[in-house]
Amino acid sequence: MSTTHSALPPWEVVALEAMIEQLYQADETKEPAVRRRDDVLGSFKYLQRIKYGSTEVICQTLAYKYYYRPRSVYALILRHAARLKEADLAEVKVGVEELMHIRQQVKSTDWMDSTRRHEAVRAAFKKWQTLGDISFLCRLLGHKFYYRPETVRQLLKEVDYKSK
Repeated sequence: MSTTHSALPPWEVVALEAMIEQLYQADETKEPAVRRRDDVLGSFKYLQRIKYGSTEVICQTLAYKYYYRPRSVYALILRHAARLKEADLAEVKVGVEELMHIRQQVKSTDWMDSTRRHEAVRAAFKKWQTLGDISFLCRLLGHKFYYRPETVRQLLKEVDYKSK
C-alpha cells in the first residue's frame, strides 16, 4: 500500500474501508430516511441495553450522531417504541471513541445548527475527493450521511469545491 497519495491517518483509512464495505452490502432499496430511522432505533436499543444513560442522554447523543434535534429523536423513539422490542431490529453499536467525541461536542452551543450535516458532507468530500470519481463519492457520502446520491451532488454544487 502506497502512502504517498493518502493524507489520511491509518485509523481513518480502516474506517473508510469498512464504510465502503457497508456501502456494497447495504440494501439499496431502502430509502436513506428509513435507513437513518432504523439506525437511530438500533443505536437507541444498543445504548439502552448497555445502560449508557437516561433516555434524555441517549436522545441527545443520537441527535448529535444522526444530525437530529434531541426532541426529534425522542419523538421517533416514542413513535416506534414497539419496534424496539422486535428481535429483527438489529442493534447498531456506537464506539467508545465516538461516544467520547459526542460528549465533548454536545457541550458546545452550536451543535444543533441546522446546516451541520450539509457542512459535514462538504468537509468529507474535500477530504476524500481523491478517492474516486464523483459518482462513487456521492454514493459513499449519501450512505454515510443518509442522503440520496443526487442530493449529495446538489449539496456539492451549492459550493464549488472543484475550484479549491
